[in-house]
Amino acid sequence: MKKRISFACVLFLFTAVFAQNTVDLSVAIEKSSKEISTVVPSKSKIAVATFFSDSKELSSYLAQEVVKKLMQRGTFTVIERNEKNMSLVNAEVEYQYSGSVSDDSMVEFGNRLGAQFLVYGAFDQLGGMLQFTIQVTNVESGEIPYLTSYSITKTSRLTELLGDDMEMNTAEDFLNAIARCQRKLTSIEKDKSKAVQNQSSRIYASYQSQLNEITAEEKNPWESKAEYDARINEAVNSLVKKRDTELGGVEKSVSISYDNQAKQVEIQKDKLIKDLQNTTFSLSGNSVQVMLGAFDAESKPKNWPVSIKSLDRQVSYTYNGNYVVNDADVKTEYQTVEEARSNDDFEGEITYRIIESSSKNSFDVFVVSVRIYIKSTGSAIVNENINKSVGILNANKQVSGAASKNTSDTKEIKASDAVQSSPKKASTAVKAAVERDYQEYDNYSLASSENPFENSANFEAHKTKGTMVISDTELEFEGSHYKGISISGNTGAQKSDWSDYWAAACWSNPQMQSFLAQGDTLKFKVIGDGKIWSISFVLYDNNNSSSYRYEFSTKNGKVSEITIPYSKLKFEEWSVRRKFAKNEIKSIGIYGNNVGVKSDRSIKIFDVRVF
Repeated sequence: MKKRISFACVLFLFTAVFAQNTVDLSVAIEKSSKEISTVVPSKSKIAVATFFSDSKELSSYLAQEVVKKLMQRGTFTVIERNEKNMSLVNAEVEYQYSGSVSDDSMVEFGNRLGAQFLVYGAFDQLGGMLQFTIQVTNVESGEIPYLTSYSITKTSRLTELLGDDMEMNTAEDFLNAIARCQRKLTSIEKDKSKAVQNQSSRIYASYQSQLNEITAEEKNPWESKAEYDARINEAVNSLVKKRDTELGGVEKSVSISYDNQAKQVEIQKDKLIKDLQNTTFSLSGNSVQVMLGAFDAESKPKNWPVSIKSLDRQVSYTYNGNYVVNDADVKTEYQTVEEARSNDDFEGEITYRIIESSSKNSFDVFVVSVRIYIKSTGSAIVNENINKSVGILNANKQVSGAASKNTSDTKEIKASDAVQSSPKKASTAVKAAVERDYQEYDNYSLASSENPFENSANFEAHKTKGTMVISDTELEFEGSHYKGISISGNTGAQKSDWSDYWAAACWSNPQMQSFLAQGDTLKFKVIGDGKIWSISFVLYDNNNSSSYRYEFSTKNGKVSEITIPYSKLKFEEWSVRRKFAKNEIKSIGIYGNNVGVKSDRSIKIFDVRVF
């Protein structure tokens, strides 16, 4: 599950959130800095943390500009963004496509920076609409005295800072953006509920303290018992009425900010869907496979069997047909086609469109046409209209983005030496706790994927109480493009007896089970943190679980290749002993080996294969 900016609490009615007209980014920053100076007490210590975006260059620019403008106000102390200070934030925060981390984490960063107030935000681009959000959090109380957003005008400078991320050219670009809108809408609703709850709790606690003081008052010497009870009851009833009135207005006041955000995102989502349905996409080059069969001189008419196959994961389609030869000029056409085949001179193209279906956030894929031609001459041997539905896409499962743009710091790849250690024996209580976990998740249904390790929705943060983030990632390595998963934050055994381990877990997923049972060896590439990690395989049947574990070392920021023969898995002594069988793997977990220590870890796993 992805993390997000969680607008956890509201100090008072937020500033108007969305401007009706777009403004230049510099104007938005200038206006925000002026407004912040009116809500943050003078002489306060204020720090500027991260502004999340799809571009590190833009994020850096936003932070620098906000710092500059706040310093120019001269009303408070802006903590220097030097290497030491910002390493506290950067060590915790990884650029995620979802755009952020939780407010609780940001409050922690503020404390570590020695700030009283923390400024951070995000820059979102959805469809042709650009949005800059900036907020201030009170580090001590967690309250948010300032939160506002601006619709931003597209400029040449902004295009330069965003680089290739500015435009959407592929169907996946659109689907990712639509999925991001949906996640933002879900997040906004959760944030609103949480903000109402937090604000109500603070109001209730404040009044409860006053009520306690009233009920603790002693009877005055001149009061009778009846007079004392009447006085106390009147004061209590008056205060309760005032409290309930204030509580009744919380949801309305808090909702203004969040409802405006939701409305803006809905507008962005509708525009994306409209633009998507008005666009025709094409597959060619490495995205298609063209095949020409042997010439059939005995057929009437004479022909070559010909086919074109989509290699794109979104478009599942193969065209099979025949290139019929003109009887009047068989020799010339035969020589032309044979020459093109010998020179690998054929090219194919599949055009398709994506149309919103009746199901929520689902889209039908329609192949519009196919074309096969000789590249050197442009002469087509197949050119047909298809107009056929070939599948359904779920936008919620399209998750990639800024984090996927990162590449490894090294081009070196070596097989990592696996580190095996004796597992710790656990108590009967530990066994029982683990059994409860597997019973609870026995019927858990997760997202499917051709390769389940390429979809973070197949994993969830097991038992985590910290900052674990499981997200999709895409990487370019040695000229190849890979999808994978990224795990960061608190992970590992939090107790020395392994009774409470926090992991990225995949429970009872048929796709994962089928994938792992394809062979006898699991192999994958990993960008790690230089520490030891484990992957556990759990066989579960008749309320009994058998666990096998494999430990592997990683290199900090470098790519390693890990090979895990199932025959080398180590049996966990606390579990029920049984013979390992790949067809009986029920669940897996991935976690860092930091036994008894709460520390943040990070790892990216990609190019996962089973042999």
